[in-house]
Amino acid sequence: MPPSVEEDLYSRLAADSDVASIVGTRIYPYNKLPNIQLPALVYQRVSTIPVRGLNGPHDLESVRMQITAWGDTYLQTVALASAVKDALDGTEQTTFENQVDRFDTEVKRNYCVLDFIVWHAP
Repeated sequence: MPPSVEEDLYSRLAADSDVASIVGTRIYPYNKLPNIQLPALVYQRVSTIPVRGLNGPHDLESVRMQITAWGDTYLQTVALASAVKDALDGTEQTTFENQVDRFDTEVKRNYCVLDFIVWHAP
């Protein structure tokens, strides 16, 4: 059975030397968000759209994945977001879609939200 989209993205991010030099292995699924050591990445599946043709469904899905880069400073966060884009965009049927830079006033930390589309066989 092929790896899930989540397993695949985790593996690619953890194996990338630029990403790993910033976060090490601090790459977490969405439910691990509270109390994480920074810098870190948090990923989640936003949507899954089955690909269909005139003859019915294909064995392919368009999966929107969101990766949030958290850092101690804005420059660290932007550098991490850039490393994530470089690691994923245009590789393994993955396309970068959007980035939004934010500041969380409750935890007083910067973060960048990155959206990717991954073409994946379920």
